[in-house]
Amino acid sequence: MTWQDYLQDRRELLQTLLNEKTRRIWIKDRCREAEHKRAQIIAQWHAERMPDCDQARHTVARLERLARLPRQIPEDIRLAVRDLKRKGQFQMALRELDRFYDRNTPVSPPSDHRAGVNRSLQPMALQEMASRRSSPSP
Repeated sequence: MTWQDYLQDRRELLQTLLNEKTRRIWIKDRCREAEHKRAQIIAQWHAERMPDCDQARHTVARLERLARLPRQIPEDIRLAVRDLKRKGQFQMALRELDRFYDRNTPVSPPSDHRAGVNRSLQPMALQEMASRRSSPSP
C-alpha cells in the first residue's frame, strides 16, 4: 500500500464517519464483524476442550457412583469397595466397580437379528388377531 492509497483510505473513512447515516452503518458492520469473530473464537475454544469436558464428566460420574454405591451391587463387592475406600485406595475401588459393571452389562443381540425375530413373530400375531375377530363371542 502506498502513501497515497493510505491517505485516500483515511479520507474516505473520515467522510464516512462525518455523515451520521454512513457512520451508523459503518459501526453496525464493525460490530457484526466483531460478534462473528467472537462467536468463532468461542466455538473453537469449546471444540478444543470438549474431550477434556467429557472425560471430566465421566470421572465425576464414576466418583459419584463410588460415593453412593447402588443397592444392586452384591454384598461381597460392596464390602471390598468399602474397605478400599477406607484405605484411601480410590483408584482400586473404582477398578473394582468397573469390573463389576463390565461383567454385568447385558449384551444385546445385533439389530438385524432382532429385526428378523420381530418379522417372524408379526404374522403369527396377525393370525391370532384375525382368529379372535372371526370367532363368535359368548
